[in-house]
Amino acid sequence: MKYSSEIIERVRTAIDIVDYIAPFVALKKRGKNFIGLCPFHHEKTPSFSVSQDEQLFYCFGCGKGGGLFQFVQEYEKLSFVETIQHLARRAGITLPTTSEGEAADNEYEEMLEIIRRVAKYFHEQLIKSNEGKFALEYLRNRGLQEETIRKFGLGYAPKGWDALVKKLQEENISLPLAEKVGVLRRNEERIYDYFRGRVIFPIFSSMGKVIAFSARKIYEDDTLGKYINSPDTPLYNKSRVLFGLSFAKESIREKDFVLLVEGNADFLTVFQTGIENVVASSGTALTAEHIELIARYTKNITIVFDADAAGSNASLRGIDLILQKNLNVRIVQLPAGEDPDSFIRKFGGELFSRRISEAISFVDFIAQTLQQQGKFSSPEGQAEAIRMIVQTIAKIPDELKRAMFIKNVAEKYGIYESTLARELAKSFQKEGERKNTFANTPQQLQQEITQKEMKNTSSRQLNPAERDILRVMLEGSTELAHYVIEHLPVEEMCSLAQTMFQLLYEQFHNEGEIHVLNLFENLPEGEIKNQFGILIFKKQTYSKHWELGGKEILDAGLDQIAYAAIVFFHKQKLQKKIETYQRMLKMSNSEDTLEILHQIQNIKTELQTLNSSTSAKY
Repeated sequence: MKYSSEIIERVRTAIDIVDYIAPFVALKKRGKNFIGLCPFHHEKTPSFSVSQDEQLFYCFGCGKGGGLFQFVQEYEKLSFVETIQHLARRAGITLPTTSEGEAADNEYEEMLEIIRRVAKYFHEQLIKSNEGKFALEYLRNRGLQEETIRKFGLGYAPKGWDALVKKLQEENISLPLAEKVGVLRRNEERIYDYFRGRVIFPIFSSMGKVIAFSARKIYEDDTLGKYINSPDTPLYNKSRVLFGLSFAKESIREKDFVLLVEGNADFLTVFQTGIENVVASSGTALTAEHIELIARYTKNITIVFDADAAGSNASLRGIDLILQKNLNVRIVQLPAGEDPDSFIRKFGGELFSRRISEAISFVDFIAQTLQQQGKFSSPEGQAEAIRMIVQTIAKIPDELKRAMFIKNVAEKYGIYESTLARELAKSFQKEGERKNTFANTPQQLQQEITQKEMKNTSSRQLNPAERDILRVMLEGSTELAHYVIEHLPVEEMCSLAQTMFQLLYEQFHNEGEIHVLNLFENLPEGEIKNQFGILIFKKQTYSKHWELGGKEILDAGLDQIAYAAIVFFHKQKLQKKIETYQRMLKMSNSEDTLEILHQIQNIKTELQTLNSSTSAKY
């Protein structure tokens, strides 16, 4: 669904950015701005700044910044359309919908309500019914506390084939929609309950809404599998959902790593010990979508493998997927026959925490796995093992990170780095990954080019003249911006300042004015956004030593500062010309000398004229 620019602007202006951010960040007034600890990375000294005047935020630590929409998208992990809808609800703004879109939205909301009420029904059956007592005792015997059972809404599905069907009919709930969300099934004869005689684990979306269920076997005569999960529905796709994420995401952000376990029981036991930065894959193979979901909150994943699963192809594929997404991965190995749930119940949470702190790199993990398989018992086996490690390293898009891992392997096994580098090149050629690894998308390529350019320009900060002229463009009138564009010799600024000025010029040319919010919101993270952030949020005073007509300007206005800065750049340009002619003079013959001296004199005259200038005209 698309919204008009008028609607988007109405939503944007309805909520003050400081009012929105304040509940999530403890903001303190400092000058015109507000500062606090960044919600997007862990820090002890505040580097997060919010401008109420410009309706912008920026973190000088991690580089994230933008307007209200960007904050909501980044913090709440919503799409742009979801952000508009979220803010519109908060502001009490009714968004226009097409009749077809409105019907689809209504059905989606109705399905969410159905599954919420089903979750409530299952929980009541566990806590209040006689049949649920056995299931409740089962959970208690597994070490789950009452608070955990309540917090995660654990439940029980009665044994009967139509207990839920009758409950839904009593409450006049649509059975076809209940079937659509996966709690009912239908055959030729009847519609019946999908979950029967099982402990129920509600599955939540990242926003904390129930969207599906996982049901565990507790009776001996149950002939179905240990776990039965909801099928894929309009609410739920198992490849895109991680169990427990809505409860864990704040801790994941704070600790900047996630602990990935397999089962729902593993998650609950780990979470109950106080380790809250944990999610579970619910027994399904790790997918690229799972990893992208994790990447919204952290780039660091620690996987807990039991001894049985550690060497499986699925485990190794999961590591490959994580590396391909340019995330960092470490592995915790548990003793044979133990999973996180059984390990904690047997040895305690403290020992489990120690295991996490002793997590090993993926290189060491693969090497240990191959060693257990006997790969290192012969020269041929060693070569095969190291080749497999190199092939895994080849999955990493980051060239520097690959190089460091190759160096580590070379030192550990006494192999020349050049030999491993050649093996790495073979991996690229064999799998056809070289192009994908380095080219990426056009946007990523542009970012790489920008970063390379910045290496040559960001080594020094903007000089006072560059800083002041850019601030004049941001803060001055439309007429003043037009004057600067007409008269500034842009080529005299450093590459970084030129790029920033070009962005301002393009916006002025396209929109007829400099709109700070629009400009900053659309900048990608990087050096340019960082420098604009400094200009906008760090309200430094303008340089105090500008001169016009040979006299220092006191209490200068923006027009005088702009004119003085332009004069400075023109004088710099003329001075460079003089230096060029002086070098030519040293190499010239007698015939050219007079002409060169004449040119130098003309330039000096121009300089004198500039030095005597006292005001700007526009």
